[in-house]
Amino acid sequence: MYVTKSIELKDTPEIMRLAEDGEDLKMLSKLSPEVILIRWVNFHLKAANQERRITNLGKDLSDSFALFYVLNQLDGGKCPLDGIDDSDLVSRA
Repeated sequence: MYVTKSIELKDTPEIMRLAEDGEDLKMLSKLSPEVILIRWVNFHLKAANQERRITNLGKDLSDSFALFYVLNQLDGGKCPLDGIDDSDLVSRA
């Protein structure tokens, strides 16, 4: 949350990718950092052709599934999907 406080929406035009139908920059600027981060994670899940979406930054991330796909989308070479099917949540994380 601390890091997201320094993000200025007007300085990051690509943030409009997170807008829902009919939203503009002014509407996005009213969203909390948590909502923007949830949308960002969901954007990357969609780009990875995953049906799963998150609605919070706690329980929905606890199995590491969404994080695996987000990191893979950001840098697949450094973050392969090896281990995504590991049933041990601690080792998967």
